[in-house]
Amino acid sequence: MRYVPVTPTDDPQDDYLPEGVLALPDEHPARRFVLDIAETLGLAVLLFFVVQLLVQNYVVTGGSMEPSIDDNELIIVNKAVYFSLNRETVDDLIPFFDLPDGDDVYLFHAPQRGEVIVLNSPEGDNLDLIKRIIGLPGDTIVFDSRGGTINVNGVEIEETWLSDDQRTRGWDVTLGEDEYFVMGDNRRSSQDSRQWGTIGRDEIVGKSLLTYWPPEKVGASPHQTEAYTTA
Repeated sequence: MRYVPVTPTDDPQDDYLPEGVLALPDEHPARRFVLDIAETLGLAVLLFFVVQLLVQNYVVTGGSMEPSIDDNELIIVNKAVYFSLNRETVDDLIPFFDLPDGDDVYLFHAPQRGEVIVLNSPEGDNLDLIKRIIGLPGDTIVFDSRGGTINVNGVEIEETWLSDDQRTRGWDVTLGEDEYFVMGDNRRSSQDSRQWGTIGRDEIVGKSLLTYWPPEKVGASPHQTEAYTTA
């Protein structure tokens, strides 16, 4: 099928086209240019919002995560990694798919112990905080006041990246359903779950992906998932 430009005339004979030929109105170059610019801008805006849904950059203020993450570091957070769907929704969409037991189906993976995350402040001050996940739903956490160590489900966690003066006081807690326990690595200068309690899954913004400033700290975020493995 061929496309040919057609300029309307007063002569009816000029309106005749062979069968199978589609006529397109004659476009002014300026109009085409404006449309191209509008399409480009629209695509750029769409990509911007898509990127904002997936990742976000932050400036870390304060030293609550030292020595792992310092004050004024610039980081990128992966907001998509914890995306999940309700089991009933998945069953409705894919009824023939056999799902494992659990409440939610994660597109990538669920939050894990040792991961550095950004979360909405539980204190309702419209701030985002950066902390490390220490406990997951159902975990029992015991803080040994004598040795300054942490036991998760009876397993002692060796937090070798922390200095001795950053250990925490004696404490213990058992987490309920949809409860996460988070702490800063700088235990003596961090407001976290020890003060304001556990957080829910819906309070987690995403997982810290990497540091891109300053140059000497550029690299992947300091997750410690292997250190917190209890099984």
